[in-house]
Amino acid sequence: MLSDLLGSQFEACDALVEFGDAQMEVTKVCFSPVSNQRLFAASLDKTLRVYDLPSKQLLKQIQSPSPILLMTVDFSEKFVYLACDNLNVY
Repeated sequence: MLSDLLGSQFEACDALVEFGDAQMEVTKVCFSPVSNQRLFAASLDKTLRVYDLPSKQLLKQIQSPSPILLMTVDFSEKFVYLACDNLNVY
């Protein structure tokens, strides 16, 4: 449990932002390397989503041809790499 690792101060905290767009399991989330105000989320529903945290808005939604297992964003945020269930990387 997270509270076991971080201490009791984190036991009863509310989520600051909650996104519930995914239709299947979310497999990877990461912050933008350019701005900690953007969040990338990949899921088994074949979708990569980009969120703006301050506005709590979905900025971009991209469909992949296969469920996304892993995802990474390059340091310039120009490219996103998706490792998918069909054994391809996009």
